[in-house]
Amino acid sequence: DMETEEELRAASKVYDEDILSFSEEGVEVRSEVGYNVISYGALSDGSEGVKCLRADCPDKVCVEQGTICLSTEVIVCLPHKLTVRIED
Repeated sequence: DMETEEELRAASKVYDEDILSFSEEGVEVRSEVGYNVISYGALSDGSEGVKCLRADCPDKVCVEQGTICLSTEVIVCLPHKLTVRIED
Protein backbone atom coordinates (compact mmCIF):
# COMPACT_ATOMS: atom_id res chain seq x y z
CA ASP A 1 0.00 0.00 0.00
CA MET A 2 1.01 3.62 -0.40
CA GLU A 3 1.84 4.16 3.29
CA THR A 4 4.23 1.20 3.26
CA GLU A 5 5.91 2.45 0.11
CA GLU A 6 6.37 5.90 1.67
CA GLU A 7 7.90 4.30 4.78
CA LEU A 8 10.28 2.27 2.61
CA ARG A 9 11.28 5.36 0.67
CA ALA A 10 11.92 7.22 3.94
CA ALA A 11 13.97 4.32 5.30
CA SER A 12 15.96 4.19 2.06
CA LYS A 13 17.38 7.67 2.67
CA VAL A 14 20.36 5.96 4.33
CA TYR A 15 21.13 4.38 0.96
CA ASP A 16 21.96 5.79 -2.43
CA GLU A 17 18.57 6.61 -3.99
CA ASP A 18 19.53 4.73 -7.16
CA ILE A 19 19.56 1.30 -5.52
CA LEU A 20 15.78 1.10 -4.93
CA SER A 21 13.07 0.78 -7.55
CA PHE A 22 9.38 0.23 -6.79
CA SER A 23 6.95 -1.87 -8.83
CA GLU A 24 3.71 -3.81 -8.42
CA GLU A 25 5.81 -6.81 -7.43
CA GLY A 26 7.76 -5.08 -4.68
CA VAL A 27 11.02 -3.27 -4.16
CA GLU A 28 14.16 -4.13 -6.09
CA VAL A 29 17.31 -3.47 -4.08
CA ARG A 30 20.31 -3.29 -6.39
CA SER A 31 23.97 -2.91 -5.49
CA GLU A 32 27.33 -3.49 -7.15
CA VAL A 33 27.21 -7.14 -6.06
CA GLY A 34 23.67 -8.04 -7.15
CA TYR A 35 19.96 -7.58 -6.58
CA ASN A 36 17.10 -8.74 -4.34
CA VAL A 37 13.37 -8.26 -4.97
CA ILE A 38 11.50 -7.71 -1.69
CA SER A 39 7.70 -7.97 -1.51
CA TYR A 40 5.66 -6.51 1.34
CA GLY A 41 2.04 -6.31 2.49
CA ALA A 42 -0.48 -8.89 1.30
CA LEU A 43 1.57 -11.48 -0.60
CA SER A 44 0.43 -13.73 -3.45
CA ASP A 45 0.43 -16.78 -1.17
CA GLY A 46 -2.22 -15.17 1.08
CA SER A 47 0.11 -14.29 3.95
CA GLU A 48 0.98 -10.79 5.08
CA GLY A 49 4.50 -9.66 5.74
CA VAL A 50 7.79 -9.28 3.94
CA LYS A 51 9.66 -11.81 1.81
CA CYS A 52 12.49 -11.94 -0.67
CA LEU A 53 10.95 -13.08 -3.95
CA ARG A 54 14.11 -13.26 -6.05
CA ALA A 55 17.83 -12.67 -5.78
CA ASP A 56 20.85 -13.34 -7.92
CA CYS A 57 23.04 -14.46 -5.01
CA PRO A 58 24.57 -17.95 -5.30
CA ASP A 59 22.94 -19.59 -2.26
CA LYS A 60 19.37 -18.11 -2.32
CA VAL A 61 19.09 -18.45 1.50
CA CYS A 62 17.30 -15.08 1.57
CA VAL A 63 14.61 -16.42 -0.79
CA GLU A 64 14.27 -19.71 1.10
CA GLN A 65 13.71 -17.89 4.41
CA GLY A 66 10.09 -17.29 3.43
CA THR A 67 7.81 -14.62 4.87
CA ILE A 68 8.61 -12.65 8.00
CA CYS A 69 5.86 -10.85 9.90
CA LEU A 70 7.33 -10.07 13.34
CA SER A 71 9.81 -7.41 14.39
CA THR A 72 11.98 -10.16 15.88
CA GLU A 73 12.47 -11.82 12.48
CA VAL A 74 14.97 -10.82 9.82
CA ILE A 75 15.75 -11.70 6.21
CA VAL A 76 19.49 -11.88 5.56
CA CYS A 77 21.39 -12.05 2.29
CA LEU A 78 25.04 -12.38 3.25
CA PRO A 79 26.46 -12.29 -0.30
CA HIS A 80 24.70 -8.94 -0.89
CA LYS A 81 25.22 -7.62 2.66
CA LEU A 82 21.47 -7.00 2.94
CA THR A 83 19.22 -7.31 5.98
CA VAL A 84 15.46 -6.68 5.98
CA ARG A 85 13.57 -6.07 9.23
CA ILE A 86 10.06 -5.07 10.20
CA GLU A 87 9.97 -2.16 12.62
CA ASP A 88 7.09 -1.56 15.01
